Amino acid sequence: KLPVKAGQDLDLKIPDYSFFTEFVIDSQAQSEYKLVTNRESNLFPRETADGLEATEAGERALARLFRREKMENTLPNFSDCIESDFDNDGKPEYLIFANNPKSEMGYPLLCSNGKTDHLGIFSALFYQDDDGSIQTLYSDLRPHNGVFQPDENNNMELTVPSHCIYLSSLTIADLNDDGVYEIVVKKSGWEYGFYLAYAMNAKGKYELVMRSNYGM
Repeated sequence: KLPVKAGQDLDLKIPDYSFFTEFVIDSQAQSEYKLVTNRESNLFPRETADGLEATEAGERALARLFRREKMENTLPNFSDCIESDFDNDGKPEYLIFANNPKSEMGYPLLCSNGKTDHLGIFSALFYQDDDGSIQTLYSDLRPHNGVFQPDENNNMELTVPSHCIYLSSLTIADLNDDGVYEIVVKKSGWEYGFYLAYAMNAKGKYELVMRSNYGM
């Protein structure tokens, strides 16, 4: 006989939200995700703007990562910048995505500032608070150790599966009803990937609270 109050008597934690990932094996492998939450209303910010230019703070943050990983001759590239009131204080904050550009075939392009060394592949996510401070939520930087053979645009297509990485936004939503918006992103790789959920802690910093894998 199960206890009536399962959460207390069985010491179970009922999550505010979770991922449910489906895998369909047919003629080809496919996957889709569902983000499940207990919230019923007021999930999303009233105003959100995407497709903006990266902020100067975001550009400096990416440059620091490049220098740290000895990739400083790599041209920076930002795939998205989202403005919204993430912490619900009435002031705008920014979520900034940095990824290598892709070729027509979907492979990452190694882009140089004119030099042939200290290059690499990158994927990064930054959060900029309304006071201008910036936090690196995620980074995956992979220095290129081979020969750089550029095309006429000073780019080189890397057809290596391990270099096919990309970070994109899935949703911004108040999933746990605390008035602050969680950030959910998708990290894509070659035949694999994962979903990441970030929530703001008591110190006003976003931290990773959930990950759900998919693929091979």
